Amino acid sequence: MPVSFQFEQQGPIGGQGGDPVPPWAMPSDGVITLVEVKYGLFLNQLILHYTSGRNGDGAITLGGFDPGSYHAQFTLAKGEEIRALQGRCGSYVDSIQIVTSMQTFPASGSFGGPGGATAYAFKVPTGSRLVGLFGRAGGWIDALGVVCEAPLPVPQPPSAPIHT
Repeated sequence: MPVSFQFEQQGPIGGQGGDPVPPWAMPSDGVITLVEVKYGLFLNQLILHYTSGRNGDGAITLGGFDPGSYHAQFTLAKGEEIRALQGRCGSYVDSIQIVTSMQTFPASGSFGGPGGATAYAFKVPTGSRLVGLFGRAGGWIDALGVVCEAPLPVPQPPSAPIHT
């Protein structure tokens, strides 16, 4: 029996500049394997690499055209999932920290600059998983949002009445 899913969007947070980037999600059998972050004073680009049994390898990219001053990447272990994205924002997404089911990247602080008047935190609901990104981008990531996926409950057949 095929499994159905429901999608939930959180956000976006950040500014109104840049061009809109519609929600972009990986295939339902996709698994995030590698995360790349390009940053300077702001978050320049966030890339979630995935593998899918049906569609092969791919990537979900949100970000601007400025390559950023710094580049960080980390591989997720088998079974490790992203549980939260958090940081600071203002007119742009200034910084990000990625929390997985096993660790936090970076372990202290965040990727990006020290600015941003507003703290944000996207937490993946229990039983759901992060599958996509959306927002706004120009030279940097102006706004960031996430797409989470949760399986819908499987309908159970009605129970037969008990006759006594």
